[in-house]
Amino acid sequence: MRTLELPDMFNRYLRQLEGVHYVGRFTCGKSDLSKDTECFAYAEDTVIALRPTVGRFTEQEMVDALDELVDHLLATR
Repeated sequence: MRTLELPDMFNRYLRQLEGVHYVGRFTCGKSDLSKDTECFAYAEDTVIALRPTVGRFTEQEMVDALDELVDHLLATR
């Protein structure tokens, strides 16, 4: 039996965003609280979240970093 924890977590993250949209394989938007861009990815057993804590990154820089991470994770399965 699969748990609903990960899909619920992903949906909770998205509810905290304004202007939710897709960029490639990621879902991005602006945080309700900080107004910073955040991006998320969800797969069958993983939720990946990128929230900048130091400095500012453009949405494209964040997506590029997430793309590299996901490609690495898929290559080392």
